[in-house]
Amino acid sequence: MQHLDQLLELGNFNSNIEEEYLQIAKCLEEMRQRCCRLDHDLQKARQQLRQSESEFSVLEVKLKHARNQVEVEMKKRRWAEAELEKQECKLQLIYDYLMADPQIAPLTEDKHADLAIVERLCFSRSNLLPRKQ
Repeated sequence: MQHLDQLLELGNFNSNIEEEYLQIAKCLEEMRQRCCRLDHDLQKARQQLRQSESEFSVLEVKLKHARNQVEVEMKKRRWAEAELEKQECKLQLIYDYLMADPQIAPLTEDKHADLAIVERLCFSRSNLLPRKQ
């Protein structure tokens, strides 16, 4: 009887061990599936990162070109402003000469009016344009 009890106990023990092994196997399978999902998510994230880095480098190149273009346009504008300033100075000198020289034939009212318009243009244009910083 004692042997029978021991055999029954052993059978019961084996049955419990089988259930525990099945539970462990089930947990391991769930863990494997979770790891597969995480690996898949990691691959997607890496792909998105590569794509974002590629787009970023393209945008960096575009930004560099845009900055270069702005610099070129700024140089052109500085040159044009310098030319305008030179022309305004020349015009002002001519105006001052015409107004100050007593040997020039007396100006008619129309010529005085024209010179006054030139004077207004010189001063108004100088005040309207933004100056270099």
